[in-house]
Formats: sequence, structure tokens, C-alpha cells
Amino acid sequence: MLITPSEFMDFISRVTSLLYWAKFLAFIICITVVIGFIAPKGKRWWIVTLTIMIASAGYIIPDIIKLRERQVIVKKEIYRTVDNVEGITLLRIRKPYRDAYAYDPMWEEAALQRMSSYIYSFLGVTHHDKHNGYYDVYWKPEKNEKIRETDNPLYGYQFVDVKKGKFYLRYALLKRGYGKDVEIISENISNPARYAVTYETKVDPNERKYWIAGTTIKIIDTKDNSLLAEKTIYVFDHGLGAGAERKSGRQPWSLAIRCPNDKVKGNAPRFFAEKVLKPKQPNFN
Repeated sequence: MLITPSEFMDFISRVTSLLYWAKFLAFIICITVVIGFIAPKGKRWWIVTLTIMIASAGYIIPDIIKLRERQVIVKKEIYRTVDNVEGITLLRIRKPYRDAYAYDPMWEEAALQRMSSYIYSFLGVTHHDKHNGYYDVYWKPEKNEKIRETDNPLYGYQFVDVKKGKFYLRYALLKRGYGKDVEIISENISNPARYAVTYETKVDPNERKYWIAGTTIKIIDTKDNSLLAEKTIYVFDHGLGAGAERKSGRQPWSLAIRCPNDKVKGNAPRFFAEKVLKPKQPNFN
């Protein structure tokens, strides 16, 4: 069972309330009186102490376990995967990033955080940096340029179809160089790629008061409009927005903790998409 940010804050409010600790104190007093009455005089002190410790653990730990069982790990099961996918369709495109967003508690796409070009990143190569344990995206290299196998590279999609009004535009990395070499190779695509990636954001004022933001990424088979997979991610600024007034130089959303912490940099939808819609890999031999 998943825990939502609202439920998490309810838990925090409950365990920090006066009523919660008043009940705990009354519980301890009752235990102390009973044990003090029945325990032998010579052993009364340490028996009471041990009993208080056990009783305290018995009172608090169940709440911790309950929260742990509903942990804020909101990664959902991948229902189905598709191999050798040449191209995908993006049903929603991120707005260009502005520095002002890092200070805005109501930033709609805060859970996706700052990233490089949204469209281009689906065309790049993902790799694993063993030094820091993170996954990142860079642009496709030339055919004769070697990629370190230690990075576990995975080439991206050959093309990306982007919905624009009633039509679609097709993007591709023609020269397999840097982002500037990404070009629109066709306009008004009548038959866009079958498999699509999109995301849904939620802006809950109650959650945003605590600098919590969430986004659900969805992979869709447009042939029958079925859902192949989805994943919900949350971010939380443990500083509760400290620095939002821009005096300290601290950017709250840039420092937000991601849950689940899958150690990806930049485009979370790209990393999730490649697990479900496995890109067809080029053969340079």
C-alpha cells in the first residue's frame, strides 16, 4: 500500500502532537506503578528501567513499522516491456526551464526537477557512472567514437514524434553529435510511433506547503490506448523551502530529495521509458 505525502504529514503531526505523548506518559506511569509495586525491593530499580524501555519500544515501534510497510517508495510494477523499439511518441513536452522555478513552491513540474532538453534526451545515450553510481544521458557519438563499456551505455531511440496541436513532428539525431545536430526530419506525421510516453503532474497546496511534489510517468500503447506501465515519483525539500526568498542563494527544488532514489540525473521519463520500451541498439560492426 502506498503512502501519499498527505498521509506522511498526518503521521508526523500525530507523533508530534501533545495527545500522542500524553497517552505515552500515562502509559509509562501506569507501567512504572504496577512494576514498582510487584517487583522485589532489591531489584526494583533496574526492573522498572528495563520495563520502561521495553514498553516505550512497544508503544512507538508499531507506528514506525506501519509507516515502513507503506514506505514512500512509489515505484510501480512494470506491466509489460517491448523490445527493439525504434521510435516513440511524446504526448506531453516539458516547458523550458527557468531559474525562477527552483524557488517557486507551486512549480507544476517540480518533481521532474531540472533537466537537459526533454526531447533530445530521448535520443541520447544513457550510461552508468560507476564512480558516483549515477545514470546520466549524453548525445550519440559518431560511429567510430568508442564508448567505454564500463559505463554500460544504452543507445536511445532513433526518432521521437512530438505532438504539436493536431499534428506531429519527427525529431532525430542525424549526425549523432551534440544537441545542436538534432533536427526535425519530417512534419505533419500522419502515423506517429505506436508507443507513447507522457506524464501527469499534481499540484496540491497542502503538499506544496511542505515542499512536496509528485509526478506520474505513463507508457501507453496507442494502438488500443492501453497502459503498459506507470511510475510515480515524489521530491521533497528537507529544508522546507529555505532560500525561496533568494537571499541565501539556496535553490529549494534543486536540492530536493527524490523518492524513489534511483540515482538518475536529468530526465526521469527517459530512464523509465527505456526500461519498458527497450530501444533498438545500432550495429556498428
